[in-house]
Amino acid sequence: MDRLKEKVVLVTGAGSGIGQAVARKLAEEGAKVMVVDINAKGGEQTVSMIKAAGKEAAFFKADITQAVETEAMVLKTVEQYGHLDCAVNNAGVEAKLGDTVEQTQEKDFERVMNINIKGTWLCMKNELLQMHRQESGVIVNVASVLGTIGVPGFSSYVASKHAIVGLTKCAALENATKGIRVNAMCPAAVQTPMLDRAEGVDWSATQPMGRTGRVEEVANGVLWLCSEESSFTTGHTLLLDGGWAAG
Repeated sequence: MDRLKEKVVLVTGAGSGIGQAVARKLAEEGAKVMVVDINAKGGEQTVSMIKAAGKEAAFFKADITQAVETEAMVLKTVEQYGHLDCAVNNAGVEAKLGDTVEQTQEKDFERVMNINIKGTWLCMKNELLQMHRQESGVIVNVASVLGTIGVPGFSSYVASKHAIVGLTKCAALENATKGIRVNAMCPAAVQTPMLDRAEGVDWSATQPMGRTGRVEEVANGVLWLCSEESSFTTGHTLLLDGGWAAG
């Protein structure tokens, strides 16, 4: 416990699923958490959960595809808590299942790339500017096992997650001597509302371990990347995939 005592953490997409579990876990470990989501109801629910456990959190509504809003979320975090120690860029969307490269519609491709990669880049841009002023900080980008392998029929999602992994590696190298670490968490199928929307797929059958992941398992991995226990780790893609990528 208290591995993040007095640390200030910002988590995007924290209104449900992985983001909510991450926000709760980091708060449990002593962090003050800025919960960010476009869904105010979900975000406020996460804050209520954290406060009910006797920990500290606040909510900020933001659309991560908008530069002014990603700037504002960082400014609000620093205004409220004084600094920004860790940022977990988790917000993202799934793509239409089954579309090959040639079947994918332009509007669908643009939506996935706009939220998953442009949104992550905008978050990182503003987080890094603050961390440069502090000369310290940790960023964890939630990508996917599909950011490391290809799967037929998932082209736009796979492309967006590969892009997040590449962006993570570049930022890690650019900031390696500046007291800032940047890593990617790459889970496989995890039981979340996003997974529930992917009807008609037996996700457990795709996993070597015969089950999907749990949000708490991803949260534990993010905690390690945010903590001093991973102080010599940067530019890393941490697979939490039940062995999927080993096949």
